[in-house]
Amino acid sequence: MRRSLLLACLLLGGCASTQSTRPAGDSPQAPVLMHKMGTGLDVSMGGDIATVSSAVPAPVDRAYQALPRAYAALGIEVRTLDPAAHVVGNPELHVRGRLAGRRLSELLDCGNNSTGPIADQYSIRLNVRTELVAAGAASEARTTVSAIARNMDGTLSSDIRCGSKGTLEPLITTALLTALGG
Repeated sequence: MRRSLLLACLLLGGCASTQSTRPAGDSPQAPVLMHKMGTGLDVSMGGDIATVSSAVPAPVDRAYQALPRAYAALGIEVRTLDPAAHVVGNPELHVRGRLAGRRLSELLDCGNNSTGPIADQYSIRLNVRTELVAAGAASEARTTVSAIARNMDGTLSSDIRCGSKGTLEPLITTALLTALGG
C-alpha cells in the first residue's frame, strides 16, 4: 500500500505543471517599434521604456544650456547633468498625483485597481532622461521615461512597472523650445 501511494505521488508530481517566476526587471524584451510621424517626432518603445526623439532648431550646446530650465518649468528636479554627453535628467524623481500640471495617469500607464488609475494613487518613482545629439546645425532631443509605482498604504505589495503614454516627452521638448525662446 505504501509503495503504491509513493509511486502515485511520484507519478502525479512528475505530471504536475510548474510555473516559473521571473523578477520584474528580468522580463523578456518586447519588440522595438519605430513610428515616424509627420511632426518630426520618432517614438521607439521596448518593454516599458519609451524613447521619444524630436528635432530642436538649435545647436546642441545651446540646447543643452536651456534644457535644465525646461525641466524646472515642468517641475522636474534635475539631478543628472552630463555636459560631455549632453544629458540632463533625474533617475529617481519621486512624485505623487501630478507632474507638469497633469495627473500622472495622463503621463503613465500603471494599470488600474478597483478605485481607478494606479498612477494617480500610488507613489511614483520616475527615471526621466534627455540626451541631446547634434544634427547638423540643429539637435535632436531623445527623451526616455520609465517609472515604478509603489503602494504606500502600508500593505505589502510589489512594485508595479509603469509605461509611458508618450505625453511627458513632448512636454519636455515644448518646454525646451520655450526655454530657447522659440
